[in-house]
Amino acid sequence: MFLADGLVGAAAPTGPLRAYAAGDGAPGWSARGKLPEVHRPAGSAVVLSDGVGGIRAVDARSGKELWRHGLTGFGVPLPGPYDAPSGLLTVSENSFDGAHTRVGAIRPATGEVVWQRNLDGGLDPLGRTGDGTLVLASLYQSSLVESLVLLGPGGGDDAPVRTVSLPYRVDLRGIAVRGAVVHLLDAEGHLTAFDTAAPKGRVLWDLETAAGNVSAPVLGDGDRLYFSAGDGRLIAVDTARGAVIGQTRPRLRNGRLGYASLVPAPLVAGDRVFGTAPDGSVFAVDARDPASW
Repeated sequence: MFLADGLVGAAAPTGPLRAYAAGDGAPGWSARGKLPEVHRPAGSAVVLSDGVGGIRAVDARSGKELWRHGLTGFGVPLPGPYDAPSGLLTVSENSFDGAHTRVGAIRPATGEVVWQRNLDGGLDPLGRTGDGTLVLASLYQSSLVESLVLLGPGGGDDAPVRTVSLPYRVDLRGIAVRGAVVHLLDAEGHLTAFDTAAPKGRVLWDLETAAGNVSAPVLGDGDRLYFSAGDGRLIAVDTARGAVIGQTRPRLRNGRLGYASLVPAPLVAGDRVFGTAPDGSVFAVDARDPASW
């Protein structure tokens, strides 16, 4: 899901990307490729990749295609996190044998490659810290992560690279970064706050949320973090205390509890948080008072 200029965009795993008016849900534009595509919102653009080398971008407000071409130095690039301060979108490509990863950044509106670099190991870009350092997961097996690789601001050949080991392997669903602290959420709802500013990294707190099959986490205003669970719950966490401060009820399908195999991340828009549930509903809650959910 994404929010841009009064439009909310969403896509099913094999369906087109569709945009709707945030106010009344009126249909806006849709974009469909010849193959299923993953999409990454990037400022005023949305970058789409089919996973076999096709990559393009559309305007987030109109759906008009902005560009469609290969990226210099990449064969099958995958779009990663967008960095709003720099206006650049991270792209990456793992080598066939997993020995190295080419990572770079592009301008979403044009597809211009601004910088690129080869790094050792199979890596997955996750996000950026407050100073612009790129955080990459070092993959152990499939989605298991055992350490974080930190590529310094700028990302070019002169940027420093540092590796910090995690205290345990994480079956990662996603991260949310605030300052130098990376919040890692695993598949069973275990949330860890990890300080990358410490020389060897440092766990600030761990939290068990009793939620399975979770979405990626997203940050809200203040010290709020949100994620969705497979039973339709939306969960709010205070990242300063490492505590759950609110959650919605599970949402039933035909009177029975259902579980979604793929759980979209919630969307934060002003004082509202939007979530989805396996019963097909989309709902909004007041971000100012999670205890009332």
